[in-house]
Amino acid sequence: MLFAYYTNLCHSANKVMLHKVMYYFFCILLSIFFTVNQARELHYISLGNAKYATDFTHFEYTNPNAPPGGNLTQIAYGSFDNVNPFILSGIAASGLGNTFDSLAIRSLDEPHSVYGLIAETFDIDYSQNKMTVKIRKNAFFSDGTPVLARDIITTWQTLKTHGHPYYQQYYRQVAKIQEVNDYTVIYFLQAHNPNTEIYLNLAQMPILSANDLRDRDFSKTQTKPLIGSGPYKVQQYHLGKDITYERNPNYWGKHLAVNCGRHNVDSIKILYYRDSVVALTAFKNHEHDIHFENVAKLWATGYRGKALKKGKIIKENIPDHSPQSMQAFAMNLNNPLFKDRLVRKALNYAFNFSWLNSNLFYDSYTRTESYFTNSPYQANQLPSKEELAILEPYKEDLPKDIFDNIFQLPKGDASGNNRDNLILAKKWLEESGWIIEGFHRVHQKTKKRFEFTLLIQSPSMKRICLPFKESLARLGITMHIQMVSPSTWIRKIKDHDYDMTTYVWPLSNFPGAEQMLYWHSKYAGKYGSDNILNLQNPIVDNLVTQLTKAQDNETLIRYARVLDRVLLEGYYVIAHWYLPYWRIAYWQDIHHPKKHPLYGVDLASWWIEEAR
Repeated sequence: MLFAYYTNLCHSANKVMLHKVMYYFFCILLSIFFTVNQARELHYISLGNAKYATDFTHFEYTNPNAPPGGNLTQIAYGSFDNVNPFILSGIAASGLGNTFDSLAIRSLDEPHSVYGLIAETFDIDYSQNKMTVKIRKNAFFSDGTPVLARDIITTWQTLKTHGHPYYQQYYRQVAKIQEVNDYTVIYFLQAHNPNTEIYLNLAQMPILSANDLRDRDFSKTQTKPLIGSGPYKVQQYHLGKDITYERNPNYWGKHLAVNCGRHNVDSIKILYYRDSVVALTAFKNHEHDIHFENVAKLWATGYRGKALKKGKIIKENIPDHSPQSMQAFAMNLNNPLFKDRLVRKALNYAFNFSWLNSNLFYDSYTRTESYFTNSPYQANQLPSKEELAILEPYKEDLPKDIFDNIFQLPKGDASGNNRDNLILAKKWLEESGWIIEGFHRVHQKTKKRFEFTLLIQSPSMKRICLPFKESLARLGITMHIQMVSPSTWIRKIKDHDYDMTTYVWPLSNFPGAEQMLYWHSKYAGKYGSDNILNLQNPIVDNLVTQLTKAQDNETLIRYARVLDRVLLEGYYVIAHWYLPYWRIAYWQDIHHPKKHPLYGVDLASWWIEEAR
């Protein structure tokens, strides 16, 4: 319309009017151009609708009036020998994330949004697979040096080359990072990368100091803390025993909206324990302030005493709407005992969850029946037409049940009489060539006994394993139970030195590249790999590959549900249970905001007051 108006005026004698219209025309064009470009520079990245506008003052689950001060003591289990949390080598100390800031921080009350921290704005050009990041000019490391573009580039190069495989998997999707100026960088993704989730992950990249990295061998365990730009600094530590963080009084980001009402305590000390019962005793003696309880029996009976009666200790179940991770007994598929699907299925039927829940767990748990529990990605209905189309090419290689049934684990018997399930387990073992000879289950060809070791790291888990051991004994199977320290367990997991073990696969609100690390064949058998099953299944390989390439949420849901079905029907694990809330006990001088976040517990928003 503007162009037509301009053409008509070209034939007019009124030259003054013509020049005025031309002037206004180009002003309008320039205004539109700058408005569009400014609109693309956002303070957040979201795969949906971001909750918090540009002028937000604080997250809703924080208290902007929380008083600062006080010293908080927490606990961790096991030991540590490393203060570099970004590498595979060694065991990193708990809490080191407090010392590092990232480009953006996730909001815990929405699943698909992050908000600028070191980054002031993000400009994503999806058609060109690139993201421009502007760095806040007041962002500084704890040594007083500014956070610059070269720090971002050096961090990316370092983590991509020497970081934990988790970082390598994500950051290798970036072709290069270009420095525009000291405070602007452009991420260029690999060509034809359809994964929009990658922008969220890149924005949460912790930023390290290029100066600090210059004289370090980053691939090795560190006993000198890395320099970060976070709200806390490492004050002191004793390897394997404790570590203390002090709040940085000159923290550059303390006035940002994303930090308002957070990082309230002056210091955080983390004590290490090897036993949950000992740790609980220490908590009741007020040797630490907050206690996350993972043992149902201890939650039900272990907190009795004067402190609880007088209200000095507060017990609280905090709702958790997060997707629930798969916790299970995981089978190492490198062990020939577990190669046969029918054998794995038989072991699942020998596990009597109903009895455990009734007799040991006070009926507090729900059985986990998905790798994506409590999320849209859970396959809890019959497969859709679109899912069947994905499954069809593999029809000859998959169990028939996957196409026309909803997967369900055996219910078991709360009375302890699991006879029907054991009869089925016996049948499948015999079909797989495992017969009874002299009260032992042996292979009919090799005469080798069915005997393996379950690796655990907690005394409380032993009482759960013993009923399973007895159930397997009724089938002629010998299961040894080996309990090791948490540190030894971590080392054995990295070495894949186990037959069966307890394991948890962390699940995000938006499954992506981590699924490749968990299940793809190329990670099987590698030191420190998250593919702890050593799974090598071409169907699973293809599904996780397609999942990471999903360009929209509908496609992602489709492939995640199909992956869920295939993994479940493979019986690779013996699934455990979950709670839809956090069990937390804390002393009365600890306080938290009235509103909790939907997805997790934000201890950074808690504070300490003198008890009145």
